Amino acid sequence: MLVCLQALAHQYKRSLESIHDNLPHIDISLVVKQGYLQFEPPLEEVHVAHYKNQLKPLLAIPLNFKVSFVNTNLTDIMTGISHSTSTVLL
Repeated sequence: MLVCLQALAHQYKRSLESIHDNLPHIDISLVVKQGYLQFEPPLEEVHVAHYKNQLKPLLAIPLNFKVSFVNTNLTDIMTGISHSTSTVLL
């Protein structure tokens, strides 16, 4: 069982490391509005759209497991995997 969890953790980490290869390309322009340089669309909208539509579902995968073992809850294990792989995104 531990080997399966290690394989799952490894595959999840690889997914996080390669997510930038699979995200759709977004064109952002630099425009002058009212005498100021601004991004179009605004970066905040791009961040929200990317997180909501692309990253949030991937990051939530470990939290969706509801199976438990004797003295071990898989949700706790997957939460640990999620936390241990968080440095991949930095």
